[in-house]
Amino acid sequence: MAAPVALTAGMEGCFFLTRHPDGDFYVLAGGPPLQKKDEKYAKDLEQVKKVVKAIEDPVTALKAKDLDDRFQTAYVALQRYQTPRGGSTAREPIPAEESKLIVALLAELPWLPKDGGAARPGGEIAPSRSALWYLINPAELGFKQPQPQPQRPGDPAVDFNQVMDEATSKFLKENTDKIKIRRFRRSDGHRGAGPCKRAGPGLV
Repeated sequence: MAAPVALTAGMEGCFFLTRHPDGDFYVLAGGPPLQKKDEKYAKDLEQVKKVVKAIEDPVTALKAKDLDDRFQTAYVALQRYQTPRGGSTAREPIPAEESKLIVALLAELPWLPKDGGAARPGGEIAPSRSALWYLINPAELGFKQPQPQPQRPGDPAVDFNQVMDEATSKFLKENTDKIKIRRFRRSDGHRGAGPCKRAGPGLV
């Protein structure tokens, strides 16, 4: 279990907060803060700003020209949507335009990253359909996982990635207008606070 973060008065940086379910105050969530004194603070903060922008206006971010930016937006949004929040297990469709843009992105992406690596230097996920596929909860949308065919001795090994590439491409092509991505509904109606704060008496 990770050690608790020790906050001190005057500490400056980017703090990841969530509203406490039983009170009108916020608590740390999502890991330790980015401290302004750290060498990588400016670079890490820019990445956080991109994530916040994707959360606040995913439709605009999903229309970006750069494929990497659109992929990262979808990755962040889908991770949030498939995580139960506020104790609710109820589900609801995400906004129609956002769902349509994510489906179009899935159809555009290759099943595996073009450069062959799932992660890039720095830990960033490389764009691929496989990285997003299970975040849309495909079974809920009617996708049936391909079943392996019986093999005889001497048959070549089945290329699972090729099978999934073909199956997911076919599913997307045949159901483009029918797919309505869903998410967990938040029960408390609260939105998170902006991530960048300065620690003061109320937080220590």
